Amino acid sequence: MLGSVGIRIEGAVVPGGPPQQQATLAALALRTGHVVPLHELMSAVWGETAPGSAVMILRTYVWRLRKILESGGCDPQALASVNDGYRLAVPPASVDAFRAERLAADAARAGE
Repeated sequence: MLGSVGIRIEGAVVPGGPPQQQATLAALALRTGHVVPLHELMSAVWGETAPGSAVMILRTYVWRLRKILESGGCDPQALASVNDGYRLAVPPASVDAFRAERLAADAARAGE
């Protein structure tokens, strides 16, 4: 991700919340369209030192992120619970890291 982690709503960037909630959002955004299992989210947020209450904390982060998305008019299912994980369904072009990769590839092709 490039810069701070947030959600763009109607041209304004809404902060992604506290650092661990931002890490949750980043982990989901980097795998947009795919289910990210809870154990992978825990690893992304806490590494190998996840607290015993990690699942409950992650559920709270996802709930907060859903509220931010819904306040911006996103489909409530944009951030869905799937089996033992979560899936963020946003266009890859809406994730700055993917846009940067595409622009770099475009620039490389233009330079050939």
